[in-house]
Amino acid sequence: MINIRLSHCRAVNGYVKIRIMGKGKKERDVVILLSLYDDIQNVYNGKTWLFETKSGGQLDRKNVHKQIRRAGERIGLSVHPHTLRHTRATDVCIRKGWSLKATANLLGHSTTGITADMYLHDSVDFNQLFEQDLI
Repeated sequence: MINIRLSHCRAVNGYVKIRIMGKGKKERDVVILLSLYDDIQNVYNGKTWLFETKSGGQLDRKNVHKQIRRAGERIGLSVHPHTLRHTRATDVCIRKGWSLKATANLLGHSTTGITADMYLHDSVDFNQLFEQDLI
């Protein structure tokens, strides 16, 4: 997200579509609420970058990682930037009941298999498995 230029952002019907470059140099859109975009603008006041330093430079990846890790430590959690992505993916896939396909599209995965391997953490409950057989 630190690589987003304001020129990559465009407002559409109460949302902001942000064109990003994903893994493998694949372009895709990330969509956020217009109100979140406005909040980011109010905090960072970027002229070129969506997330910009006070001197107008691009945020440093290592510094962002350090700040997120420290914020997690303050609340007793081990957190890094990718934890935020994983948490959101788990939220929409498991808690909100989105399909695996929708979750894969949200994350920019090329297949649902990638999403399933990363975000579905099922195990077999043998008591539950054989419960029906005992009736």
